[in-house]
Amino acid sequence: MSSKIFEISLRPHGRFFFGGETIFGQGDDDERRRSYLVKSEILPQQSSLLGMLRYLLLRENKLLYQAGSWPDQEKTVKLVGRKGFSFNPAEPSAKNESFGIIKGISPLRISDGTDFWDLVPLDQGEGKYGPLKWKRPAQRDWQLAGLDAKQGLEVKFRAGAKKARSLTELFPAQTLTGNRVTNRHYRPAESGGAADEEGLFRQTFRRSVRGSYHAAIVAEKPEALRRIPIPATADFQLVFRVEIEVNTDLAELQLFPPETVVQLGGERSRFAFAARELKEEETATLAGFAHAHPYAAKQQLDAELGYARIILLSDTYPYAGMLAEEDLFIVAKARPFRYLLSPFEGNNGSIGSRAEGNSCQLLERGGVILAPKGARVEAVAQAIQGVQPFYQIGYNYCYVCS
Repeated sequence: MSSKIFEISLRPHGRFFFGGETIFGQGDDDERRRSYLVKSEILPQQSSLLGMLRYLLLRENKLLYQAGSWPDQEKTVKLVGRKGFSFNPAEPSAKNESFGIIKGISPLRISDGTDFWDLVPLDQGEGKYGPLKWKRPAQRDWQLAGLDAKQGLEVKFRAGAKKARSLTELFPAQTLTGNRVTNRHYRPAESGGAADEEGLFRQTFRRSVRGSYHAAIVAEKPEALRRIPIPATADFQLVFRVEIEVNTDLAELQLFPPETVVQLGGERSRFAFAARELKEEETATLAGFAHAHPYAAKQQLDAELGYARIILLSDTYPYAGMLAEEDLFIVAKARPFRYLLSPFEGNNGSIGSRAEGNSCQLLERGGVILAPKGARVEAVAQAIQGVQPFYQIGYNYCYVCS
C-alpha cells in the first residue's frame, strides 16, 4: 500500500504544562489523596502525540465513544488500531500492534516559523577555556576536556548563526517551568484545622480558560473546539511528521483537519494544530526529517583513537545490555517514562481496561555515545533503532558521525 506524509505543527495558546514525576509528597496515608509537587516537562511525550492523532482521526470521522457505545468498532480499529503505545521488555524488537493507518511518527523538532532550531549535542558546549574536546589519555576512560563540573552539561538548540538556547529559553512566556504545587483532592479549609504547612499545597496552576472554550471542555463538544479562534501567542512551535497508510477500505474517511485546537497534557493545555500533506517533491522519510541536524558533526574525535560518536536525536530506550557494554562510553541524562494502556474492548460502556504500564528510564535527546568505529558503531546504532515499539513513534532516533 502507498502512504502519505503529513507535517504537523503545534503552537501554544499560552502557558502549558506536561506532568512528570512526583518529586515530593506529604499528607494523607492514601497516596491518591496526598498533596504533591511535580516537575513540569517542556516537551510532550511522543506517546502523547500518538494519542492526539488517534483522537483527531476518530473525532473527524464521528467515531468517538458516545451514548454508551462505539459507533462502529470495526471501523475504529481499522482507523486507529486496538490500543495505543505498549512495550514488552522481554520482546524489545517486537512492533506495536497496528495503530491503524498511522504507520510512524518522527521525533519533535522546534521551529520559529522560518528556521528549525536543531539540537546541539551535550558534548558541543563551551567549557572553562573554550569548546569542549574529547580526550582519552593512555587509553583510560574518556574525558571531556575543559568541562566545568559546577556548570554541568545542557542540551541546547540553534538555528544558523543565532545564539544557542535551551528549551526553557525557547518557550519563556508559554512554559510553566519548575515545580507545580497541587492539591488534587482536598483544600486546607476542608481539612478540619490541619497544620498551617498544608497551605503550601494549594493548587497554583489552573486553566484560565473561560467562555465557549471552557464549555466545550466540560461538554466534550468537538465541533465547538473547531470554532475557537487560533491566536498567534508563541514565537516557537513544535513540528513533527506522521506517515499515513492510504487504505482503500477507508477511502471515504477524513484525515486530519487543516486547522483546529487540541489539548495536550493532564491540564489539557491548548495548542493550535495545523496539518498539511507534503507534496511529492517535499516528501522524505521520517528519519530524513529527524536527521536534518547541522550541528551533530561539529565535535571531532582524534582519528587515532578509533572511536566514533552516536548522537541521540530523540529520547531513547537503551536496548538490552547496552548500559553494561564495556566498549561504549555514554554521556546522557536520564528521564522517567510511563505509559497507560487503553485497549478497545467491545461496547461495554467504557474504553476498556486501563492499567499503568511498566515504567522505565529513557536517555534524553542530545546524549552522546562513543563506540569503536566501523561495524561496531553501526551495529550499536542499528540496535538502538531496532527497539521497534519506541522507534515507531519517534523515540530511539540516532545518527553516527565522526
